[in-house]
Amino acid sequence: MQPFTSAAEYLLAELMWLDLLLQRQVRRLRAAHVLVDDPYRGLYIPDAQVDRILNAPRAPGHATFDEQSTNAITRAIEFARSELDERIHATREGGMDLPLFTLGERLRLSRLELGVLLIAAAAEIDLKYETLFGYVQNDVTRKRPTVDLALKLLCDDFEHHLARRVDFAAEAPLLANRLLFLISDPPDRDASLLSRFIKTDLRVVEHLLGRPGLDSRLVPFVQRADCDRSFDELVFPESLRLRLQRASESLLKQPAILLFQGKNGVGRQSAAGAMCARLKLPLLVVDVGQVLASDTPWSTTVALVRREAMLRRSALYFRDFEILLGDDAAAVGKRRQFANAFRTADFPIFLGSERSWHPSICGEDLFLLTLTFPVPIYSERLVLWEHAVNGIANGNGDDLDLGGLANKFTFSAGQIHHAVQTARMSAHLDPEGAHLSRGDLQAAACMESSQPLQKLARKIEMVFSWSDIVLPPRALRQLQEVCLSVKHRPIVYGRWGFEKRLALGRGLNALFAGPSGTGKTMAAQIIARELALDLYQIDLAAIVSKYIGETEKNLNTIFKAARYSNAILFFDEADALFGKRSETKDAHDRYANIEVAYLLQKIEEYEGIVILATNLSNNIDDAFRRRLHHTVEFSFPDAQYRERIWRGAFPSATPLADDIDFGFLAKQFELSGGNIRNIALASAFLAAEEQSAAAPRAKRNRAAVTMEYIVVATGRELQKIGRLPAKADFREYYELIRERV
Repeated sequence: MQPFTSAAEYLLAELMWLDLLLQRQVRRLRAAHVLVDDPYRGLYIPDAQVDRILNAPRAPGHATFDEQSTNAITRAIEFARSELDERIHATREGGMDLPLFTLGERLRLSRLELGVLLIAAAAEIDLKYETLFGYVQNDVTRKRPTVDLALKLLCDDFEHHLARRVDFAAEAPLLANRLLFLISDPPDRDASLLSRFIKTDLRVVEHLLGRPGLDSRLVPFVQRADCDRSFDELVFPESLRLRLQRASESLLKQPAILLFQGKNGVGRQSAAGAMCARLKLPLLVVDVGQVLASDTPWSTTVALVRREAMLRRSALYFRDFEILLGDDAAAVGKRRQFANAFRTADFPIFLGSERSWHPSICGEDLFLLTLTFPVPIYSERLVLWEHAVNGIANGNGDDLDLGGLANKFTFSAGQIHHAVQTARMSAHLDPEGAHLSRGDLQAAACMESSQPLQKLARKIEMVFSWSDIVLPPRALRQLQEVCLSVKHRPIVYGRWGFEKRLALGRGLNALFAGPSGTGKTMAAQIIARELALDLYQIDLAAIVSKYIGETEKNLNTIFKAARYSNAILFFDEADALFGKRSETKDAHDRYANIEVAYLLQKIEEYEGIVILATNLSNNIDDAFRRRLHHTVEFSFPDAQYRERIWRGAFPSATPLADDIDFGFLAKQFELSGGNIRNIALASAFLAAEEQSAAAPRAKRNRAAVTMEYIVVATGRELQKIGRLPAKADFREYYELIRERV
């Protein structure tokens, strides 16, 4: 028997079989004189038609008609069915998929149920069936087939007709899988089952025709995923890889719902794709956030997604499922709808969530297998960077410092891939057509890491280097040790095994303590520049709240964003947050202590770098002191260091007069580095203003910062900090400020 060459050819052959069923029904109706020869037939019900209906036998198949001609059509129907079945078998033997037949196998549909689906789809394929349906239903307005017509066409007798009404129940496969809809026109909730029209939609018809397109209603938030990578190509811990492989083996026997818990980009979707590749199943990815942001009801989307997976025999991956884990009534309702839709699904379902949760949150009878995806450790990140730049480094991979990138940026696989693609685009924009460089990758990594924090903290531009800071040797060594602690983490945590010994506290915490203006913020900038990391100053005013629980909420938001940012967090005046816990005397004290304890917990969980600056180191909580890796004391500079600060306060391009006595300034004025930098800037503006005013008159050349301008600026700085300019301090320069300060 000749096999079918396409799904469309097969469906047209099924429709030819339907034509024979309709032809037999027409002959029955004509023989029973139900189809009266009346130009207004279908627009009203004549008396004679009512009499014939009342006097007719109960079984529609046993009405009086031309036995010979109808039997001939019945034999033709049986022969056509037999020939169709033989061609279906031949086609299946050849390996071709016939969607209607395959759908029937998968859902265990009876021959009658497949016939009902074919009848519903007929008018969507050929408009001639609207005419035929109106004719055999004796009503030109009834262009859709009713339940009654479908049963009359497909049932042998009235008992069969009654028995197969169950195929139109809400829990029956055709309706439960949204392959079929029952409608009444006009809408009537009390309309009888037999009078309801049967209808299918365009997506089902396209599937029956063998066309693989996605339901147009799902296009905004569902996409087909690539399933072309094996487990060997994915960088996972060996223990997780083994669990994934075992889970794949279990899915071969029994479909299940798997919860993949972990940070975005750690490879959850890639793992689902690898499992589907092993199972030889396609994978559809559903973006939960986009679904909830759309106008489409969640229940509708869930039903359409389930049908799409059923039609394609596809697995499903729900991205950002943690959005549905709230305690509010809306979230609970959506989880219930999800559980009802997929509790009996016969295909794998993957739920991607950043949060871990118990399956009972979706219903007591929902079985979930949970797999946790950790953030890649240093050695795994290094492999991911190497894979990501492979083929685009143009032979200069050794110059890209991939080890440094893997160490400084605690990126997931997805973030590494995105950073490399950004760097690649940046390299292409280079007018000289330069190859991918270390600078491109560094800038792209910083850009990738800084996005979540930009709305929550202020980014500090790093303009200082080691040559700009003036500190005692001990403090400088301690700052350099902070940098070395970061640079050598791969050796200590990775090669020497400390990472396996530390469940928490893998980050780096440093306390910078000292009076205001002694260089704490400058030191933080220098460290960030040395490590090529972004520096973000946390706005304490935006964090600390008088309302109970709000401070903790704000801190959680900060550290959650920082976890994805790999940036250095800089808390200035940290004693406002990290202050010592006091004896609990009232509710206010208790909640203040809770805030400190919560902050300690978040600091210990954070795997990045946290720098705290305080003017009052004695106020720092003792428990936090024990968790500090580095404490650097910034002492008030003595005359020797103040002179170095004075000399370094002016950029090399600033014109300086010969009369400046830096030794005098350092000895006479006990000022911090911050005050000195303020004076240097103010004196430069004074010089610029005097030069601008004097130039038109050409009185004298004041194109330099002189001792006079510095002395005046010093007097004003002293006033600003609450100290009166004294003659004992200014000595011979006192007359310069008497009238100007």
